[in-house]
Amino acid sequence: MKLFLNSTLFLCPLFVGLSSGLAQQQPAPAPSSQGPGGQQTTQPPPLPPKVPEVLRQDEGDASLDGLAWLPVGQPKFNKGQATTSTVASNATLQGRAKLAWGGNLRIPAGAHSAFRLSYFDTHATGNFIAGTDLTLWSSGYNAGDYISTTYRLRSFGLSYDFLTWPYPARNRRFRLKTLWQFQYASVKSTFDAPLSANPPSPGMGSRSIYLPGLGLGVTEYLSNNFRVEALGSGFAIPGHAGLANGEADIAYKFGRLELRVGGKIFYFKSSPQADFYMKGLLAGGFAGLRFYMH
Repeated sequence: MKLFLNSTLFLCPLFVGLSSGLAQQQPAPAPSSQGPGGQQTTQPPPLPPKVPEVLRQDEGDASLDGLAWLPVGQPKFNKGQATTSTVASNATLQGRAKLAWGGNLRIPAGAHSAFRLSYFDTHATGNFIAGTDLTLWSSGYNAGDYISTTYRLRSFGLSYDFLTWPYPARNRRFRLKTLWQFQYASVKSTFDAPLSANPPSPGMGSRSIYLPGLGLGVTEYLSNNFRVEALGSGFAIPGHAGLANGEADIAYKFGRLELRVGGKIFYFKSSPQADFYMKGLLAGGFAGLRFYMH
């Protein structure tokens, strides 16, 4: 009996210690709350921190830039389906286009999208000797006439450059944008034969082109200040008018200024359903300086 009591006194503290150790090793229960009907529900773990949206050097800020473009190309003049003349009218507008001046106004339309208003103006003067009788606008010219030509081309464009991928952009360096546009171009030409024995009145006229535009633009940000980009858009109605333009450049930003250098292309065609129409493709290098408002 005495032995039993001594064993009990020895084992009780040992049992109490083991029970306390096991209790400390059990994991803490997940936080819970009471759901409908008084049932216990386990709360999900907290969400990871959200990756912030990173605005690159040309995003989220209004800007204005000027550019100088040196286009190469010779537009064509010809009679359309509405003419009543049976005399040939095909002529090439001569001369190298003068330095074209233009610019862009960009206004933010959300974190990564923007409205963009663009413009340029160019002209050229040249001459050729008529190889056959010609009807150019309202004037007739004889074979062998020395004919001078002048043309002027102006273009306006309004574009909504919408970030399409990736979305959300977060801290990614690539951008794909869809371009939703309205385009306008005006081209005016004049023909004259000042050296002819009986010179006719100068033949002159103009055509205007109004069209929507659809396109794509891509940008890759190589660093915080350096990026490359390219865009292209256009619209054409078969048998009628058409407009298309594109450009690619590299840009380096320092402070509020950004230097851009690249190439630009522009195509136009007025409707051949008229009595006379013009079309042309101009392409060349350009340089521009952009100013950011903030």
